[in-house]
Amino acid sequence: MSDAPINPEEVAAAPKPTAKVRSLEDAHVDELLHLVVKQKASDLHVATGLPPVLRVHGKLLQAPYESFTSAVSQRMIYDILTDEQIQKFESTFELDFSYSLGHFTAPQLKGPGKRALPPPPQDLLVDRNPER
Repeated sequence: MSDAPINPEEVAAAPKPTAKVRSLEDAHVDELLHLVVKQKASDLHVATGLPPVLRVHGKLLQAPYESFTSAVSQRMIYDILTDEQIQKFESTFELDFSYSLGHFTAPQLKGPGKRALPPPPQDLLVDRNPER
């Protein structure tokens, strides 16, 4: 999620979702992050009073959700924090944490009956002048 401030006028001017707008009441942050991956977005902007906003190829795009309320924002964040992190946040109003979603792997290069392509020569750690 981006911590850069987002301009409500920019969001209002962003393309509206074509899909049915859904409630955030029962949504989990993973649902939004999956949307980020699906849309190949670089950022997810979250602000109370605005719907989730994706930045795709430098342009803002409203996600198909209702606007965030402060209660929904807090619940979504608290859902992914430990009890200790919640206590720290509530006492200092600051928290530095990271959250990751799933495990991404490269596509399979070798399958049954197929050979894997070798890496290009420049990627190999080979002495190009062995007689030195």
